[in-house]
Amino acid sequence: MLRHGADYPPGGDSEVVSRFFDIHPYEITSHMKGNLTDLIKNIFSQGRRWIELEAEYVKLTAAEKFTVLTGTAVLGAICLMVGMVIIILLALSLADLFKMIMTPALAYLSVSGVLVLLIVILYLLRRQVIFDPIARFITRLFLDK
Repeated sequence: MLRHGADYPPGGDSEVVSRFFDIHPYEITSHMKGNLTDLIKNIFSQGRRWIELEAEYVKLTAAEKFTVLTGTAVLGAICLMVGMVIIILLALSLADLFKMIMTPALAYLSVSGVLVLLIVILYLLRRQVIFDPIARFITRLFLDK
């Protein structure tokens, strides 16, 4: 067993290694340099692989979020079209109901007044009813993991 003191050779570690293992000190450092080079190459290749995997993850996440956004937009458009048909049918039904108590022209004018009133209310509440929910949805979609 080597210890620091009298039986420790004055030449240092390389002399100890060369005496016990019969290897020249230059061979040890070149072997260590080769291992170090291999380790550095391995680290760089793992880093490159990690970056490639992260890029693929970003692509898949973006594709997923785009799919959800597109699906929601299509569903919203379908609901809007069906809703418009329903509103038209309800307006015609309301006009027929008003025809019982007033003239047909006045009944249709009253229904159009109700629709204009609903549009004005929707316009005044556009931030709370339309913009904020859309902003919350998009923020949750893109910022949550």
